[in-house]
Amino acid sequence: MSDPTPSTTAPVTPENLAVTLAAEAAQIGLDLPAATLPRLAAYASRLWAWNERLNLTRHTDACRFLQRDVADANALQAHLTAGERILDVGTGGGVPGVLLAILTSHNLLSLDLFTSWAPVILPFIVIASLVLAIM
Repeated sequence: MSDPTPSTTAPVTPENLAVTLAAEAAQIGLDLPAATLPRLAAYASRLWAWNERLNLTRHTDACRFLQRDVADANALQAHLTAGERILDVGTGGGVPGVLLAILTSHNLLSLDLFTSWAPVILPFIVIASLVLAIM
């Protein structure tokens, strides 16, 4: 299966975005493990590329992504117990489910893909983040 990543997007490299995310996180006081930044950047860059076609999120810059999506998932993960099973119902672009998978490696996460495009698009967004496999 080939990756159907849109070719019309402005180039945002995960490497550059990881640096931007680190700076923005420090600026807003969001403490994120350094190991999560490349995965968050890979996820965000792929999500934003697909967003141009499918309107997956309104949070299309590093600041809004961190303040609204990542900060919320980070606050939620603090209440999870290791080994807990999590179901993200109607995940859309993967928020908060994929973000929880990036932030916590000790939970089993299931994404409910009820839209017609999600089973086709979301695996490419997730695979780019190198976090989990969708079954």
